[in-house]
Amino acid sequence: MKRLNSPMKLLMITCLGLIATTQALAHRSPSNCGGAGVGIQVFKFRLNGTVANAVTNGEPIVYTIQVQNDAQLPTPSGNLPVCDVTCASVVFHCPDINGNPGPGFMIATNINLPFGTTPFTAGSVTCVVSVATGITSARARATVTGVVHDLTMPGCLPNATCVTNPCDPDTGGGQQEVSVTVRTPCLKVFTQCLSATNFNGAAVRVTFVGSVTNCGNETLANVSLVNNQPMPGTIVTNISSLAPGASVSFVGTYTNTSNICGPFPNTVVASGAGISSLGMIRSTNSAQCPKVSPPIHPIEITAVATKASGLELKWATVLCGKYLVQRSIDLITWTNFDPPITALGTTTQFTDSTAQAAASFYRIRWVD
Repeated sequence: MKRLNSPMKLLMITCLGLIATTQALAHRSPSNCGGAGVGIQVFKFRLNGTVANAVTNGEPIVYTIQVQNDAQLPTPSGNLPVCDVTCASVVFHCPDINGNPGPGFMIATNINLPFGTTPFTAGSVTCVVSVATGITSARARATVTGVVHDLTMPGCLPNATCVTNPCDPDTGGGQQEVSVTVRTPCLKVFTQCLSATNFNGAAVRVTFVGSVTNCGNETLANVSLVNNQPMPGTIVTNISSLAPGASVSFVGTYTNTSNICGPFPNTVVASGAGISSLGMIRSTNSAQCPKVSPPIHPIEITAVATKASGLELKWATVLCGKYLVQRSIDLITWTNFDPPITALGTTTQFTDSTAQAAASFYRIRWVD
């Protein structure tokens, strides 16, 4: 049978476990070899290829497993080579919800590891690291186990293949665990309306206040707070660093000229990144100042004029007051001119383009 001397191809699998196999090959251990010296290493990466030391809870992590069998054992008389290993299997354990290595699954089997096998990639596994509240680290584990050809048994074939038989009674291998720090970045923003003031009759100054809080277990960097008023993305404040549990208050104003009577809504969005996990988070909160409530006042039509466009009525108003014009020909049945008119000044006018030749009566009613 042909000896395997080249590294295996990279195997991308999920935590469900996909077994990749190679044929078990014959062995010929070095003379006077000294037992098993199989090595296994686990490397951890984010999906973008950077090393995963601190990660965000729920983040997928790629673990790459390498295996080798090229060790020399030190003895009083000099270095002694390790023996061949055949029928090796590699088992991987993703972190469970408690941060411990979870159930194992096979990622490679029947690997031949003759002495001199340099490191090669036996498989690659993607695990979603998701732990319970309060857990701050998560461990993964990889193991390799195979038959160690370290005995010369009378009557056994020198090139016996890796099968269960009395010629090869010993097993051996290696294990490695790696851990990642698990962070749960959290950001909470709150806002409320403080006031809406019509300061010149043509514009309203809206003032809002609020706070942004780090509700996670790691410091947040570059926390940005923006408002959707007077236009989307308007910056309220920037916070360079926000420690766990820390809260920063803010106040902001904007001027509204397109809607001077209200209501006056605004939505703030806070965003930031975990300083070690680099996890991006955001939080949104909305508030609304109520519409302007003008004082109720007596209403009197102050002018009536016939225009080419119809019959024009004028009356004194208060800013943001709402008025409903009605018409009747008998003072019993009244017809509404909808919708109600919102006053934007101290005098308001309305033209009835459907005025009839017959006598008509008009009245103006206050609308809440």
